Amino acid sequence: MKMANGSPIIRKKLDIANEKSAIEAQIKVLVKKNYKNLNCKCYRCNSKETAMKRTPKISEAEWEVMKVLWSTSPATANDIVKRLSGKTHWKRETIRTLINRLVQKKAVGFEKRGRQYHYFPLVTEDECIRAEARSFLKRLGGGSIEPMLVAFVEEERLSPEKITRLRRILKKAADEGKKTEE
Repeated sequence: MKMANGSPIIRKKLDIANEKSAIEAQIKVLVKKNYKNLNCKCYRCNSKETAMKRTPKISEAEWEVMKVLWSTSPATANDIVKRLSGKTHWKRETIRTLINRLVQKKAVGFEKRGRQYHYFPLVTEDECIRAEARSFLKRLGGGSIEPMLVAFVEEERLSPEKITRLRRILKKAADEGKKTEE
């Protein structure tokens, strides 16, 4: 049985191929659109990432390890132990456990050079601070910054310089808010 180009089977295959191409094109458009909205950059190579990055929750002890890596990286586990031994009373194994937890959380990456692992942060200090601030606001302020800011300002004695800086920050936020409304 000889099939012509206009046969139902060939038309069906062409329809499926066209539909597949249309879906792939839609996916590309959506990925491209969402990619433009991402402001995530890899801490190590400064390149944009293609997927939404979640900043891991970091414990107080893990923060100490991250501070070392943010100030000097890459660093070996021994380098980190030396830096923290003066600040804490943690044993070498404790620090290594913290490093391993941070690797599992994808807050820290590593590169093996010979027999040594060189660790580096995968998230910036700024990203972690922002994530902690959001978490803090959700827990205590119901997600709103206003009551937290009012309580802070009323409780703390702020120098004129700090008040001026706060005014600048609030004015900038107000100006940016007006731009998005327009």
